[in-house]
Amino acid sequence: MKLETLFKLSVLLVCLSSFFMHYLTGSLVYSADIVEAMSWHGFNSSLPHWLKLSIVAPLQLAALLMLTFNVLARNLFALLSLIGLCLCLFDGVAAYTRYEILILQIYYLASGVVLTLSFTSLAHRFKAKNNSQTLDSPTPHS
Repeated sequence: MKLETLFKLSVLLVCLSSFFMHYLTGSLVYSADIVEAMSWHGFNSSLPHWLKLSIVAPLQLAALLMLTFNVLARNLFALLSLIGLCLCLFDGVAAYTRYEILILQIYYLASGVVLTLSFTSLAHRFKAKNNSQTLDSPTPHS
């Protein structure tokens, strides 16, 4: 499989899995036993849920713009991924079903593939557009 195909497939997986995670399963239901047993561990985040949701749409948009190898979208995606990862540290205890945790694992794996390829093997594709713009402009000679 070509790296570009793997990259594009991973971007689509990031978008689909984050859509499913945040919009379709956004409100987790806990049993009273779990709430009671885990209340000591920061159950129900100290951060509001809307804060985490506020980065999802820009992250998905940046991921889709990366399909055109936009360097600004790549950097924004990396920044938003880092912010999302930092915010998840404050989630407290969460109980996922087996399907939700599978989607979460797919999301983080695809995000890792996207970030790794965009900053290593495919980094030249992101810089090509900026270099072609500077090469097309006339340069002053002294």
